[in-house]
Formats: sequence, C-alpha cells, structure tokens
Amino acid sequence: MKLTSKLSEIKYEIRGRVMVEAEKYAAAGADILPLHIGNPGRFGFEPEPEVLEATRNLVTSSVSYSSSRGIPELIERIQARLNRFGVNGVSHEHIFVGNGVSELIMLACQSTFDVGDEVLVPAPDYPLWTAAIKLAGAKPVYYVCDEQEDWQPSMSDLKSKVNSKTKAIVIINPNNPTGAVYPRTHLDELAKFISEHDLVAMTDEIYNQLLFDDAEFTPFAKVLNEVDPNGVCISFDGISKNGFAAGFRCGWMSLSGDLSNSQEYLRGLNMLAALRLCPNVMAMHSACAFLDSDCSTKLPPAIFDRLLQQRDQLCAGLEAVEHLTFVKPKGAFYVFPRLDLKKMIVEADEDFAMALVREKGILTVPGTAFNCVDREHLRLVFLPEVKVLSQVAEKTSALIQSLLVSDT
Repeated sequence: MKLTSKLSEIKYEIRGRVMVEAEKYAAAGADILPLHIGNPGRFGFEPEPEVLEATRNLVTSSVSYSSSRGIPELIERIQARLNRFGVNGVSHEHIFVGNGVSELIMLACQSTFDVGDEVLVPAPDYPLWTAAIKLAGAKPVYYVCDEQEDWQPSMSDLKSKVNSKTKAIVIINPNNPTGAVYPRTHLDELAKFISEHDLVAMTDEIYNQLLFDDAEFTPFAKVLNEVDPNGVCISFDGISKNGFAAGFRCGWMSLSGDLSNSQEYLRGLNMLAALRLCPNVMAMHSACAFLDSDCSTKLPPAIFDRLLQQRDQLCAGLEAVEHLTFVKPKGAFYVFPRLDLKKMIVEADEDFAMALVREKGILTVPGTAFNCVDREHLRLVFLPEVKVLSQVAEKTSALIQSLLVSDT
C-alpha cells in the first residue's frame, strides 16, 4: 500500500512525533504530564449536571438517524443563541450541526474551495485549517499575527498577501494557540478589509466564553454584517470547549450574509452533509441541554475561578524563567511562550519539546506544529490543577539551564 499523494503535505503534529515519544516513555513507566491538548475532561472539567442527565435520559431516543443538518430542536436553539449574540437573520437552512467543529471545517473547505484558490490563514494557526484547505486543493497563505502587538493580526501583512486568487480568510478568535482575543476595533478593520476584497470570512469561535481580564468577545458575523450586510461569514462554535464536552463531538456552523445567489453552493453543502448521514444524535440532545442551561452564556463561577487561578499560576511561574518570554493569554486555555534558542544548544522548538518530555516528563507542542513563522515557541495547556502547574515552570527553567551554551 502506498500513501496517497493528497496526504504528502498534510501534518498534524499536535498528536505527532513529540506525543509518540511521550507515549514511549509512559509505556516504560514514566510519569508524563500532558500539556499538549486542550482536553478539559482529562483534568476534571465536565459538563453541567443537567447536560449529563439529559444525555443519560435520551439514549434510547437517539438510536435513529436524524436530518443530515441536525435535529430541529438543536438548530432552533443555535439560531436563538446567534440572536443573543447579535447575529440576526440566519435561517434554519443555513445552520449545520456536525461531529465536532473539526468535521464541519473539513466539510466547509471541501464545498468552498477549488484548486488554485488561496486562503488567508493566521500564523500561528490551528493546523486543522491548513490541512483542510490543502485537502480541498487550495493553498493556505499565512498572515502574521504580531507577538509584539499581543498576537493581533497584522493588517499591513494581510494587505500584502491578498491577490486575485484569494477567496477567503480564516479568523480564530479567541485564538488557539496564542490565547489572544481580538478587540472590536481590530475586528472592524478586518471586516473592512474583507468587504473591500470581497472575501468569505471563516471564523473559528469555539472558545468564545473562555475570557479573562478585560477581554470581550464579539461574533465576527455581527461585525461583518454591520460593516457590509452582504458580506458572507461562515462561523463555527460548539460544546467541546465552552461546555467541557470535547468527547461528545458536537459542533455547528452557521452561514450569514447575502446568500441569495448561493443556491448551488448550498445544495453542494447539503449533499456533503448528507454523505456522512447525520451528526451524533445523542450528542445533539446533550447540546440542546447545554444551550438551555445558564452555562451556555457564562462560565459557572467555580469553573471560571479555577481556570483563572491556573492561568495565573502558570504565567507567574513562567515570568521567573530566564530565556523565555510570553504574552499573557486573555482567552482559551493556552500559553504560547517564546524560547531564546540562540542561548541554547538545541536549534528548534521540536528539539526542546523532545528534551522536555525525555528529561522532565512534560508533553507540549512545538510552535512549528501551528505553522508559526519561527521555530522558537511552545504551546502549554493550563488545564491541570494549580499544584501541578506550579512545577511546570520550575522544570522548564531547569531544562533551559541545562541546555545553555557554555561561555567557555
């Protein structure tokens, strides 16, 4: 069997070589701290009781296929949620439920892009976007998110990357992997740019309730509609992160803007949705219960307080680490520090991540996995409890000291 050429340039290093190395050490009896994946359930976070109860009670009524776009009662709740966020005018026919946002990103890219299209993608990005765009035959073109400006998209770089082949732009807000949250002023600039160049906006907003400090989330579909009522936005959301139900695999996408001349496109989108038959029916009932609960609009105070303490613990520890800098995240549950590798005997972030697993038992993801423009970053997850995170900075600092280039 030979690998298809379609996969020759596809990578997903979040579960790649560093994780394989960690699994090898774990199999040999090593204690590995998994800071590589945003998987809340692994660290004691779980859906609210009413969501779990609804899931248990509806098992027997979830054995049949549903509509390929999703069960009507969930679609109605998603529409209501969009309205609460100020995204109006999205019809039921323009909402699609999927087995997680990941499936819907693949579906949207397959239906939207042709061979030769170019898509503006943030650097760093969540690598599924790059993979989905390439598998659809299009070319990802990376625009810089500026670390010196709190990881905000660089408008000057965006303007230098757009051309006649550019069809769409990907926006990840709150951002994975940087934890940046885009202020309204910056979203307005992005909307004006998109309108000027007649691009489709594809907005990954799965972390929209995971906000800290003074950060505020504004749905991009709302911003784009106010700037350009005809502008088309495909938005992605779900229960994996806000609802702490990653394993349930339930997400949704909604299409807003002027779709009056998009009937063939919508038929194609419905066909692709039908090819996978339907989303997980039991998970959709769980999503209904989540959207009916108070936690669908605001994190429970105990959960928020725990996440805030964990973020602050990790950040306080990292501030004391020499040869490492970072921007304090205002959203999601990741920190994306930069390593001063010029001072160390390792040459790239992956080498450092390998050493961190082998010598300190900490599993992270190198920044290159997120198509970062340099090879000097790591993504750390701050989901473990404070007492666990308190050791992370100390161990990272000890490794850095052991890797410093000798002055002699």
